[in-house]
Amino acid sequence: DAPGSIVPPGKGKAGLAEILKRLDKDRPEGTVILTMEPHLTDFTGLASLANAGAITHKYRFDTPYEAFEYAFFEVLKMVKD
Repeated sequence: DAPGSIVPPGKGKAGLAEILKRLDKDRPEGTVILTMEPHLTDFTGLASLANAGAITHKYRFDTPYEAFEYAFFEVLKMVKD
């Protein structure tokens, strides 16, 4: 999304859905493995990043688990389309 803004997968400007579709086309004979890290909420390393104070979270979740679950299902929707 905007510089310094953290959003769930598919909600920003990176074009993740299109990237995943291209990956699938590039490897029609093989399997693509994705890994996800649950960093939609504050995490230990956030404070050490440059301009950490300027980082905003556009989506709010009650728990880190809820944030990760939301992100997981957003990616799942993209890969199933």
